[in-house]
Amino acid sequence: MKRNSSISCKVLYLWVSLGMLFTVTSTGHAKDSPTPERPMNLNYSWFGSTTEPHTEVVKHLISEIDKRTKGRVKITYYPSSSLLSGPQSYDGVMKGISDMDFIVPAYTPSRFPLIFAWNLPLGIESTTAATRIYNESYRKFNPKELSGVKVFYIFGSSPCHLQTIKPVDTMGDFKGMKIRCTGIGAEFVKQLGGTPVGMPMGQTYESLQKGIVEGTINSENCLHDYKFAELVKYQYMWSTYVVPFIAIINKDKWESMPSDIQRVFEEVAAECLPKEIELWDAAQARGRNFGLERGMKVIQPTSEVTQALIRARQPLYDDYVENTKEKGLPGKEFLDDLIRLANKYK
Repeated sequence: MKRNSSISCKVLYLWVSLGMLFTVTSTGHAKDSPTPERPMNLNYSWFGSTTEPHTEVVKHLISEIDKRTKGRVKITYYPSSSLLSGPQSYDGVMKGISDMDFIVPAYTPSRFPLIFAWNLPLGIESTTAATRIYNESYRKFNPKELSGVKVFYIFGSSPCHLQTIKPVDTMGDFKGMKIRCTGIGAEFVKQLGGTPVGMPMGQTYESLQKGIVEGTINSENCLHDYKFAELVKYQYMWSTYVVPFIAIINKDKWESMPSDIQRVFEEVAAECLPKEIELWDAAQARGRNFGLERGMKVIQPTSEVTQALIRARQPLYDDYVENTKEKGLPGKEFLDDLIRLANKYK
């Protein structure tokens, strides 16, 4: 009963949030209205694989939009970077190469200097908390760097934790340890005394197997989806950082839609966000259980580690504030608000 109540509250909150975030723009033109015989054909690109939770959400979106528009809109799905890679996604949608995508701003940080703060280690401990934080931040600041597209919804992954082959009993054990990580994770590992090693996700299993790296920083679903739990023996719940995802659509395509079709997209988007959270949470549980079944130990941070994590964040915060100040952006205000939200919701 408690679980059902939790989900209901989550969905209610997200519906309210989405109602505040998304406003239908009635710019559709009746003369251009699609019909079942002459539908509006859209494509949806996604760099991730079909085994990841997001694919189930895309299937729901495609099916429901087709059904609710009575066949007037048809969407073709292009997963696994078959149309656009992750770093190409925002520009690709803005230029109309793809009509829709699910982007990761961390892949092109220079394009998103203000919302880059969403990638910083904030101590966020859940998918639901991350999603609430990002959406409130977006509503408050309405970042201009996202104005080239129509934003449908913003979602935060589960926290990324440290997964290792050998134990890390103290921060001294972590010193010099070779850890597979990317983006802001590399800087964070460096601040903690480890040695960051960048590589694609697909190379990580073999690198762990051959000792090229001694651990990786990932969300828990990777323990199952990429079979890391066959090799790693420890998961340290460090809640290092969370990856933001943003569902977007080409602005011209959006503005060309009749208003009734826009409303359908808004309705389905409102359903997709809680589905993302529920599917992602289920994937994390599946990953952790996969690890536990193979003898992996799940270890909470000691007070020493907690303090080390807090100290390691500050230089990253300082760099962010300085970089945004040079660009004339309100980085300090943006980050201060994020920290406030993280303390409120984490």
